[in-house]
Amino acid sequence: MSGLQKSESKSEPKLRKVHTHDIVKIIHDTQYLWDVINRGFNAQDILFHLFEDISNNGGYVLEIEDKIIGGVIFTKFENWWNDDCFLSNLLFWVHPDYNSLKLRKQLLQKCKEKAKLNGTQFYLEVFDYNRNSGLVTRGRILG
Repeated sequence: MSGLQKSESKSEPKLRKVHTHDIVKIIHDTQYLWDVINRGFNAQDILFHLFEDISNNGGYVLEIEDKIIGGVIFTKFENWWNDDCFLSNLLFWVHPDYNSLKLRKQLLQKCKEKAKLNGTQFYLEVFDYNRNSGLVTRGRILG
């Protein structure tokens, strides 16, 4: 665990745009997430994609007292079977100690707003890890 404790803070999370200089903080404050992701992905590739997607597509982070507890990093998703292009997420997370439907809804709303600005739909890709099947992804198009 990265040292985040829900009881440490009585503040409400603040939603703000992500910046490339947040990458180190994202990795530090979400170590639990990287422990799972690194089992299935190359860390250098993830850092490259984080930098590239934050620079080109943006995203949002949830922050409490200078700690990043969640966020969404946008990426482009193109279908291989047709010419459709979607806005998607490279990452979408809320720290388990702060997990709430309210915070997830705030992030989903930002996803929909960003897709609308881009004139596309948003394809939400969810990564899940379990002992039996390893890293699995599921996707859903949001209106």
